[in-house]
Amino acid sequence: MPVPPTTASERSCSSGHSDGIPSIRDSGKPLEALSFKHIEVLRLMATGYTNEHIARVKGVALSTVERWTAEIFRDLGIDGKGGVNPRVEAVRQFIAAAGHRCRGDS
Repeated sequence: MPVPPTTASERSCSSGHSDGIPSIRDSGKPLEALSFKHIEVLRLMATGYTNEHIARVKGVALSTVERWTAEIFRDLGIDGKGGVNPRVEAVRQFIAAAGHRCRGDS
């Protein structure tokens, strides 16, 4: 039996795109603080890319990607010192805001 969503963003999950990855700027309020560049990095994170792979794809240094991810976490209000993995939480917010179907939806 699926676990019912407990937060508004979890309840907002619905349809996704044909490639399974939400498109840029399909988002709602949670992602408004992010730049186009940050959303693109977040989309790559959602596909499972490591920081190293993102750096190769974007043609930048690893330290640049690490700075961008830290900015994403900050702009989304994600505290890396809490019990939540910041990368997982950022991707979860991205997918929920983009309206991608969540596991357990019928």
